[in-house]
Amino acid sequence: MDFYKVIENRTSNKTYKSTPIPTEKLDKIINAALMAPSWKNKTCYRFIFFNEQNLREQISNTIINKTDKTSNALKQAIIHSSLSYK
Repeated sequence: MDFYKVIENRTSNKTYKSTPIPTEKLDKIINAALMAPSWKNKTCYRFIFFNEQNLREQISNTIINKTDKTSNALKQAIIHSSLSYK
């Protein structure tokens, strides 16, 4: 597929399925993220992945208003990633 077609056809997901993602697929996604280029080959970022329901609810309730759509999406998503810079 043409690179620009991929960009033009991109979409944002606002709803999530509750179907678990197989560990093998998650490992591939995580490895792809870790291979992304960085400025001057420095690893100035960290990825934190979590998928426990209780933890998702605690984090979404802590960082966002409980009635917010984003908070509800955080609770529904199967896995989350957080990107932080050192």
